[in-house]
Amino acid sequence: MPQLYNIYFFRKKRRFFIKPRPYNDTDGFSAIVYTDYLRFLFNRADILIKTRPYIHLLPSQLYTFNSPHPTPYTPHPTRHTLHATFSTFPSMLSFPKFILLFTALTVAEDVCGIIDLPTTWTKEHSPYRITGDVQIAAAARLTIEAGVEVLVATGEACGETKQIDWSDSNYISIKAFGPLVIKGTAKEPVKFSPENPIAGKVQWDGIRLPFKDKAAVQIEFLHISGANKAINASYGKFNVGNSLFIGNGTGIWAEPEANLSVYNCIFTENLSAGIYIKDSRVQAVANIFYKNSTFGILSDSRLSPKINSNIFFGNSDTDCRFCPVGTNKQNIFKDPIFSGSATEKALIKKDPSLPTPAKNIKDTVIHKIYTDAIGDTAKTIVQATSALPFSLSKYSPALNAAPNTDFFKNNDGSQGDIGLYGGKTGRYNKEISY
Repeated sequence: MPQLYNIYFFRKKRRFFIKPRPYNDTDGFSAIVYTDYLRFLFNRADILIKTRPYIHLLPSQLYTFNSPHPTPYTPHPTRHTLHATFSTFPSMLSFPKFILLFTALTVAEDVCGIIDLPTTWTKEHSPYRITGDVQIAAAARLTIEAGVEVLVATGEACGETKQIDWSDSNYISIKAFGPLVIKGTAKEPVKFSPENPIAGKVQWDGIRLPFKDKAAVQIEFLHISGANKAINASYGKFNVGNSLFIGNGTGIWAEPEANLSVYNCIFTENLSAGIYIKDSRVQAVANIFYKNSTFGILSDSRLSPKINSNIFFGNSDTDCRFCPVGTNKQNIFKDPIFSGSATEKALIKKDPSLPTPAKNIKDTVIHKIYTDAIGDTAKTIVQATSALPFSLSKYSPALNAAPNTDFFKNNDGSQGDIGLYGGKTGRYNKEISY
């Protein structure tokens, strides 16, 4: 019986390779390969596989790569494990050369330069790999659908994209001179991140949105990280809602004359500030500013930003620096208590409404008498941890704490939460009320 292996698929620059790994009983097609690795040459949606020594695939198998692939290994956006096995038959090296063409559904599509026509990025073709500056022309539109992942690689300006300042010149940026629509959902957000993220390091410039109004910008359920200024707004008026800004230099940079409504967002682990406000009108309502490295909000207060019903906690320097008088009375300064956090676990242990775990029961006889007496109310309660990041615990002060106005109410009409999942979708073109 020949030795079986899994094929491990990875990308380096614009070339693709596979290497053998020990077999782990995975489905898929089988192949007989006479080499330690195969080189993949990438060409748009197809992969031309040239093997040397030669390859022989068993004719009864299906030669397609389906996405996503169940895998025993940890997947990476640009490293994919294929459901494939191959075995060694050293005596069969005399087979003729064999070249195959496969469709690769999981390979990142490289993007760079000017988008001058209406363009849509879809989950089916995700991830998209930005290799240089991307500029959305004024007459174009970029729509990014739910579930799309955008990876920002190390690169430089390409084509005739306009450079705005030193940050734009030193990092890759997305400059939206035309409309930008980001249509994420709670379960399938749109994600922007560096291709190879390094904690605590800025690796790209961010999304530039100059001279925009609500008709030209839609941002809902965006998760963005690793940028110098994740969203850089100037001379425009639009909304940013239900989005996560994590590990950036600054989450939202509003300067100058930006008129933004920011609601139901989370700003965390940003190096400078969650929101920076200078010469701008910003309304920040029902957001969470949590454990940013310096400030939750840094403001000059010149145009009286409105900061209401937010939660500030654990920001290293100041929660709201140079914010208007009265800010402390209009916001909450407590741990937001996320699902699965250490604070929640500690509260569960102290919660008298929850039954004692079986391993902590000292007298089983008395416990049985007690549970028989109160019946069903003593059934074990399982504390479920949400799969969605930064979901609120049942102990969170953010629950039902958003302003009790129609703008912040949930779809069923109930009062909404502060934080990432509060309120209803489709508020990107509405006037905020609180």
